Amino acid sequence: MSEEWFFEYIRRIRREMKELFAEIEERLTRPLVDYESRCLLPLYEVRDLGDEIVVRVDLPCVRSVKDIDIRGAEDRLLIEARMARAVRFSDLITYARESYNLYKLELTLPAPVDFSKARAVFRSGVLEIRLPKKVRYFRVKVE
Repeated sequence: MSEEWFFEYIRRIRREMKELFAEIEERLTRPLVDYESRCLLPLYEVRDLGDEIVVRVDLPCVRSVKDIDIRGAEDRLLIEARMARAVRFSDLITYARESYNLYKLELTLPAPVDFSKARAVFRSGVLEIRLPKKVRYFRVKVE
């Protein structure tokens, strides 16, 4: 029975690795362009820091905070940002006929967050959003 903790630890590592590889595969196969709405999917990173979630989004060609719209509810986040000038990928045959002037990113966050306490900073083309997690405390009755 003393070795059971070790086997459970190995099972947990396998589950986490499986989830990690599934996330990597999903990100690598996701299209970076939405042809219908003519939007680009920006590069982004989501980090769970325990008491808050930090989302960093790369938004080149966005000049001002006035061009960025951030909306969210519970564990969903939507970011739209208008570029200062349209971008065309003339070197790439697939994207050559279209020009893009909007970034759009929809995310499911790893935990519910309190958007009323969220903070966002935009510097040098990088948007950083700090989202405090919703914390639920329960009173435990002692007998």
